[in-house]
Amino acid sequence: MTPETLAPDNATVLRCAAVAAAAAAQGADTAALLDSREFMDAIALFDPGDPDFSNQVGGLVRKAAAHPRYQKAAPPAPAAPEPPAPVQWAPVGPGEDRPWTQADYDYWVAHERGGEVLSAAMTAGRLGALGFGAPRQSSSRRR
Repeated sequence: MTPETLAPDNATVLRCAAVAAAAAAQGADTAALLDSREFMDAIALFDPGDPDFSNQVGGLVRKAAAHPRYQKAAPPAPAAPEPPAPVQWAPVGPGEDRPWTQADYDYWVAHERGGEVLSAAMTAGRLGALGFGAPRQSSSRRR
């Protein structure tokens, strides 16, 4: 076979384009229609030069779309989003040596009465990420 014999003629291209347009309008499966020898043989009887060509193709596509094999498959339902992993937060303990978060600070401000834990954390410099630095050490040098 030569490339000339494999290439579709202009009428076939026009028929395929008309089927694709009609299938999109009717909600039919274009690929299934174009893959059906029976359907394509029926379309081949229509002349693309006929002024009523689009209506003829549309009617045939509408008739074919009534059959389940020519209907578009329903899109799969979207998967339910996974719930977020639970946050494993616990307030920093009095003896822990790690930088504090805003949640740690809020917890100890709300739950501590004497302020010892908060003062110890400030003195140790564990509130630096929150804008609280360690207290300055007094210098022995005089200005």
